[in-house]
Amino acid sequence: MTTAPSVHLFPISHAALASLSAFTVASPSAIPSSSVSLAQTIGTIVDTLAGVDDALQLYNRAVENWRDQLGHLIKLEEDIAAILRDREILSFLTLSVSALC
Repeated sequence: MTTAPSVHLFPISHAALASLSAFTVASPSAIPSSSVSLAQTIGTIVDTLAGVDDALQLYNRAVENWRDQLGHLIKLEEDIAAILRDREILSFLTLSVSALC
């Protein structure tokens, strides 16, 4: 079974999260017209994106595991097909030999 090349987005996403975190630190801590600062808002976004990134990595591992299991299942199906084919051949040969006797 051939596997598709995996996409390596995780280093990029970590770099993006690091950049957003740095931007959060550099942002003003309070906006006079709002009770929530820009830094707090961006920090919340960074935390949410980090959670999404973790979930995506978990999902990616689950899909890879599922693909491995499917590959194993295909191998088992091929083995069973060969056994059934051999059984059919043996049955035919047994009937042919018994018909000759």
